[in-house]
Amino acid sequence: QNHPLFPNKQKKTEKKTMDSVTSTKVTMLLVLLTMTLLSSPVSCYSLMADEERKNLLTDHELDATPVNHNRRDSESFTKWKESNLRGLKRKKKKCKASKKGKAKGKKNKVPKRCKGIETPNYLPEKPLVGPSPSMDQQAVLRCFTALQLAEYNTFNVDAYSNWYNESSIMVVGDTGFFLGGEGIKEYIKFLTQGEDHVFSGYDVDQTTLGVLPIKAEGNECIVTTYAKTSIFSNYIENPIDFLGAQRASFTILDDINNPYPSRILVSRTDVYTPPGLLAYTLTGTKTEEFATKLCGIMHTSCPSTFEENCYTEETIDDCVADLLSLPLANEDGKLDDKSFGCRVVHAFFVSTNNDHCPHISFLPKYDVNCLVKCQTSKGITNEDLFHPFELGTFAQAAASLGFGSEQWNVRE
Repeated sequence: QNHPLFPNKQKKTEKKTMDSVTSTKVTMLLVLLTMTLLSSPVSCYSLMADEERKNLLTDHELDATPVNHNRRDSESFTKWKESNLRGLKRKKKKCKASKKGKAKGKKNKVPKRCKGIETPNYLPEKPLVGPSPSMDQQAVLRCFTALQLAEYNTFNVDAYSNWYNESSIMVVGDTGFFLGGEGIKEYIKFLTQGEDHVFSGYDVDQTTLGVLPIKAEGNECIVTTYAKTSIFSNYIENPIDFLGAQRASFTILDDINNPYPSRILVSRTDVYTPPGLLAYTLTGTKTEEFATKLCGIMHTSCPSTFEENCYTEETIDDCVADLLSLPLANEDGKLDDKSFGCRVVHAFFVSTNNDHCPHISFLPKYDVNCLVKCQTSKGITNEDLFHPFELGTFAQAAASLGFGSEQWNVRE
């Protein structure tokens, strides 16, 4: 009978008893089912679709985390689970965000290791040092002697340890800067030993060599040399002749009183090339075939860079299309911009040094030195690197060699 004061009490009690029995039965069924699954040679879990496994988020899929797994209904576990699910979603959207960045030219975030590190300025100090008629001729002769006895030759890459160290730098207006003996070696090899890539040879006509002393003070020297130079490309039928020049800043390592010094340390080499020349030498490379080659290099030598750009083996055509959408060089003929040419240069380096992988990425990526290359040109010009007197000397030499105002021509 119903309680006179609480008419619904008996009904609730009966309902509670029924729920208890039902709960007990369900629990027993779950225990039996679990035992069956554990004893089965193939777990039903392994047959689940990937999406179902993500939703289940079982213990062995969770990262090692100090969470009390015996309290799955705890607030801390719930928050942690939601956080992991958000991580899965972020990972899923990563490529979409990257492709959006491609369209807008969006820059990537600065890695923690690179925060606070400023991009170094590798331009020479201003005002540029020019030749002076008051230079001590004995000091000038000593600088020339040191270069000769040290057998300094930029193209003898096997002897670089004799002249360069990790702080040495080479600056080329159209392609950027190269740090350390190894970095300089990579660039010179690209020009002289790249038979399988772009260039098949490089030659300097020693009979046209000119030498210009810039500084000779104690053991500190700056000497500029220039000569008719030829470059041979696998993608251009005939060789290209031009006036090439370089300014070497070096320290004589022998005692100041030694009249025959033979040891030098080259701290800086500034390279002169006629504007637009290097871009022209790569003209024949901007093809679907070569772009496919570059994407293949990125895929095999730089797999993480390949993936970060949202490329896969199935979508490698996207990589080819992205590269072909880039200009060969920028409007000023600079290759160090977001250009196809910059990736041609650095893809050669990647073959022996994957530190250059970020440089061939379509999206901006920081390298091991916290530098971003092949995205924005430094805009370095020959006027930034050479004194007006030197530039005038080059123009006169080019004219005497039969070059026009461009200071280069394709041999007929």
